[in-house]
Order: sequence, then C-alpha cells, then structure tokens
Amino acid sequence: MGHIDYRMLNEVSGGDMAFERDLLDTYATSIPNILTQLMKAADDGDWTEASLKAHSLKGSSRSIGAVRLANLCQKLEDAAHGENDDEARFIVEALREESTSVLAEVASRI
Repeated sequence: MGHIDYRMLNEVSGGDMAFERDLLDTYATSIPNILTQLMKAADDGDWTEASLKAHSLKGSSRSIGAVRLANLCQKLEDAAHGENDDEARFIVEALREESTSVLAEVASRI
C-alpha cells in the first residue's frame, strides 16, 4: 500500500492534475523544513514546539492524502499535550520513517 491516498488527493484537487502537481510540489518544498524543526524540537525535549510543528505537518499531509502521517502527527500532538515523553519519542521515530516514505512517494509523482 502506498503512503498517499490518491482518491483524497484527487478530491482536494478536484481532478485537476496541474493543481495536484502544484500541491505535491509545494508539499515537497515546504515540509522538509517543518520536519527539521519538529525533529530538533523533539530532540531538545521541547514538546510544545514539536506539537506546533506536528499540527502544521498534519494539515499539509491530510491535504495530499498522507493519512498515516497525518494520524501520527495527531498522536504526537496528543502525547505532547499529555506530557508523555516516552510515547512522544516513540511517535517521533515512526513519524520520521513515514515522512521519509511520503516524501519519496511525492518526489516520484512530481
């Protein structure tokens, strides 16, 4: 199974392939910076900042159909708000892996 739900992406783009490519291109160029900031915040134990970056990543990921990544972002937000460091660190690792896969899939489509 892929990391992007193309039915969701098609719904967001209204079937407009040029708009879909624009969405994917914007995602590919903006998300690495957000991920870097999120990972740094997590490494520093700054869960407030990590939660803010996860929230941003969640919305962008949902818009392109990266549902699993968006769900991991929500879980990270929840763990960070609950001040559960161990759970948050575990989720960050899963998020790191999934985001790498999503970005590779996006790159193959643009």
